[in-house]
Amino acid sequence: MKIKGASNTPKTIVVEICGGKVTLKPVSVVWSLETEEMLPTPTPPIKAYVRDGKGKIIRDSDGVATPVYDFKNPEYKKEVTKIQILQTVKMIADSIVDGMEFETDSELKSQKPREYYEALLKEMTDYGLNIGDLNRLGVAIQKISGLDEANIREVEGNF
Repeated sequence: MKIKGASNTPKTIVVEICGGKVTLKPVSVVWSLETEEMLPTPTPPIKAYVRDGKGKIIRDSDGVATPVYDFKNPEYKKEVTKIQILQTVKMIADSIVDGMEFETDSELKSQKPREYYEALLKEMTDYGLNIGDLNRLGVAIQKISGLDEANIREVEGNF
């Protein structure tokens, strides 16, 4: 595909972190799909099933009971937080052009993606990056990928 007057060279951004510089590029168009496949968002546990006024369980057109999920479950909330952090680590790892290298065996990525990104998180934290550093890198990547709030509002304004 070609877009007249456009360059297919991705823009990059340099972020100073831990006294060094990291060059980042935008995440790919399919990044969200790949991420959800590799690091799926957890499903909350079922607390109960929806019932009608007579106490009978309501079912969908396929006969499946309609669940009520427990979004306040502490284990579920903890897992959601962990997955969000690992998804941020994946975004950073997928965006790095220069300035940061990992020792974790990349073979693990295709075999056990969660373990791979947990190992990258450990490398990052062992090196001295904290949650604020991860957030800063994530925000920078979102910005150059057009996923920041200002860009989203601009696009929404065109509809």
